[in-house]
Amino acid sequence: MAHFAIGHVLQRRDGMYAVRSTEFPACEGRDVAMWTAREQFRQALSEHVRHMIQQGELPSLYVSLEEAESILGEHCRIQIPDPERRPKTYDYAVIVEVDLPAEDAERFAAIRIGKLLPETRL
Repeated sequence: MAHFAIGHVLQRRDGMYAVRSTEFPACEGRDVAMWTAREQFRQALSEHVRHMIQQGELPSLYVSLEEAESILGEHCRIQIPDPERRPKTYDYAVIVEVDLPAEDAERFAAIRIGKLLPETRL
């Protein structure tokens, strides 16, 4: 089962692209090529999410592409603050697939169900 997050691509004054997320501020990808920066972000995000799940935390992920697409428009209106942003440029939002091994995906589902149904205990 695929899981998704929303990333924001912004262009910096030094010509680099940075990909970040409002939900996962500790994760970033940065490169002169946008697609490389996006891939670095995806790898950092996947590691961070796996760690959160292993700690029993519930990361803010979308469980279907349709769910991520439905919220994408709201994220397109958000600009992540960055003093190094290239002038007259704006963020744009992208959907990023999170790479989760099967056991972490199952744990995420269990944590999510536990949060939705608080009377159940994991």
